[in-house]
Amino acid sequence: MLVVISDIHLTDLSTAHNVHATAFDLMLQEIATAAQAKGAVELRVVLLGDIFDLVRTDFWHRTTTPDQRPWGGDLDPETGMNRDTALIQTQFSKVLAGVLATPEAKALIRDAERAPGPHQPADQDHPRASATMTASSTTSPLCSNRCVPSCPVSSSPTCSGG
Repeated sequence: MLVVISDIHLTDLSTAHNVHATAFDLMLQEIATAAQAKGAVELRVVLLGDIFDLVRTDFWHRTTTPDQRPWGGDLDPETGMNRDTALIQTQFSKVLAGVLATPEAKALIRDAERAPGPHQPADQDHPRASATMTASSTTSPLCSNRCVPSCPVSSSPTCSGG
């Protein structure tokens, strides 16, 4: 069974509220019920996009000047982003850390790790559960189908490389 989840937009809570953490428990229960009712022998969960919102934050106004922001400064005409990719990647990493520290992000990750996957239909404590979820759902904001050397998924077979 394939489950596609998108547009959760988890933020660092500085400018917006997240869906309550218990919503992920309910979602996992619904997925498990549907999988059981359909007699699924395999369950794959795809976190499709906009799971973590790295723009809806006050970080950009608290810690940067306009020329240091991803959309400011010396823009690369191919990407429309600031050419200082090291600075921008550091900034996005800080925002992502803030998002991942929220109770809602922790609940999503916990529930994703608890969901049975193709590698272990019932073993929730299998170490690959966490690694699979992380490799398939975490991307660098600078990737845009080409992974940069420090991209968290650069060694993953799902990364298109380049």
